[in-house]
Amino acid sequence: MQTYLKLFCLAFPILIALDASWIGVIASGYYHDSLGPILLEHPNFLAALVFYVIYTCGLIFFALAPALKERSLGKAVVWAGVLGLVAYATCDLTNLAAIQGWPLPIAVLDMAWGVIISSVTAGVTYVVATQVFKV
Repeated sequence: MQTYLKLFCLAFPILIALDASWIGVIASGYYHDSLGPILLEHPNFLAALVFYVIYTCGLIFFALAPALKERSLGKAVVWAGVLGLVAYATCDLTNLAAIQGWPLPIAVLDMAWGVIISSVTAGVTYVVATQVFKV
């Protein structure tokens, strides 16, 4: 249990920092231009927090813990990327199917971001956990 708590304490802020950089700075203009009329004026931070907690647990369960058991950084990165694709595709493809005017380029970009953020978060967490905390 202590290992999972350490992994959570490492992965959670990495995930939030990366996503805040992406949503708030790097791609904010593109998202606003593409989704402006349906974006909330102020984000629902509680919903975001719940997502980040659940998603961090998913990264630990499906990518980090199995990769640590096998002592494989590559597996952490790849399995996290697969999880990112599945999770973000679930959201984006559902939006394409159900929301009138949901832009295909946003869906594709967001799914790619899901792979990237998941892989980077898992990779950095794995390296710090193994090299610094000797997990």
